[in-house]
Amino acid sequence: PKIRRFVWEHFVEINEILHRASQVGICFSLKKLQLFRERVTLLGQDIAFEGRVPDKLKIERIKTWKTPTSLTEVCSFLGFAG
Repeated sequence: PKIRRFVWEHFVEINEILHRASQVGICFSLKKLQLFRERVTLLGQDIAFEGRVPDKLKIERIKTWKTPTSLTEVCSFLGFAG
């Protein structure tokens, strides 16, 4: 069966990325690897064709975060919230 051009181009790009990663010794976790998904969550962002939005779980964690009482806690919160 024919494969649409953009799908084939995507296969070629993925192959090139994996080949280059292999050349420089980068490894991927097959358990974490997500290919051909319409939507993925990465680094606290839901990413899709339409764009990206903060992950709902991350938003809930920010809403329920205890008020920081030290500089270390403020830095921790800002690091998490981005």
